[in-house]
Amino acid sequence: AYLQITYVEPFFDTYELKERITYFDKNYNLRTFMYCTPFTLDGRAHGDLHEQYKRKTILTTSHAFPYIKTRINVIHKEEIILMPMEVAIEDMQKKTQELAFATHQDPADPKMLQMVLQGCVGTTVNQ
Repeated sequence: AYLQITYVEPFFDTYELKERITYFDKNYNLRTFMYCTPFTLDGRAHGDLHEQYKRKTILTTSHAFPYIKTRINVIHKEEIILMPMEVAIEDMQKKTQELAFATHQDPADPKMLQMVLQGCVGTTVNQ
């Protein structure tokens, strides 16, 4: 057995996201989390854009976070493999959201906008 430590994000199905409107709803009573791992078919983690695949791993825990304990057993694991075109589309959508957020801040933050724009111009920057 081995231990893998990684950063996870809360994962919501489309129907669940419609019900979780507030900040509280999106950050409490969480049982499903996701992390992504880039890979190529030849075993490297990163490659050219046309070779870059992504593995999304969705984990379901036995209890909801926040919980009394900081570690909870994973009871279900699901993997979704994204093809290079799907990876590119997802990255474009993410960059579009970041750009929209940076341009609609009040007051405007020029440093944040510059970072987002630089990440949009360089396709493999900040992935």
